[in-house]
Amino acid sequence: MKKKNCLPLPLRAISAILAVAQGSIATPVQVHAEILAAASAVPVTQHNSSMRIAAKSTPVNRTIPKTTAPSKFPQFSSEPSDAEISRARVFEEPLIPTVQEQDKAENLALSNAISAYLHRESNDNVSAISQFLSAYPTSRWRA
Repeated sequence: MKKKNCLPLPLRAISAILAVAQGSIATPVQVHAEILAAASAVPVTQHNSSMRIAAKSTPVNRTIPKTTAPSKFPQFSSEPSDAEISRARVFEEPLIPTVQEQDKAENLALSNAISAYLHRESNDNVSAISQFLSAYPTSRWRA
């Protein structure tokens, strides 16, 4: 005679509780609302009708807001900050400077290189970035 594979009693109890919980989750919300309403003093129909009255008296705003499309290219200030360059999102990963002192001339050169890179005619043309890296071989943006 084969021995039946039985789960221990605690696991069977947990399984039963989970089965009941899943069954109650699958029941419609209206059933739960009616059960709760029966226990409270306000009937569900009265509660639903008061919500419908409130919904009818609320005006709906259907006007389209006036917005402007974002720029296709990043806009840099006359003295670009590290945050402006990092937010430009030219490449898949943001440019993050290493921990060195900020150089305004280097940031300006990098912002000009990024702008030239974005306005290039050929996708293979990376000369603007290459020129920046050759002009600033120890750039904190290089890593």
